[in-house]
Amino acid sequence: MDDPNVMIVTYEELKHDLSESIRQISRFFGFSLTEAQVQQIAKESTFTAMKESSANSHGNMGNVIFRK
Repeated sequence: MDDPNVMIVTYEELKHDLSESIRQISRFFGFSLTEAQVQQIAKESTFTAMKESSANSHGNMGNVIFRK
């Protein structure tokens, strides 16, 4: 797609290099992130972190939403 307002991100790209994908996405939206911010976002974007967060905010339903 050749539209400057659209960024296509694939699961494979995220899986291959999450930190670089975060940098690219932040640049696309015009954000300037520090390396510490990139690493924090990457850490909080893992399946395990989101599962734990969901359990905290959704109680027992969090285990239903995020299961592997």
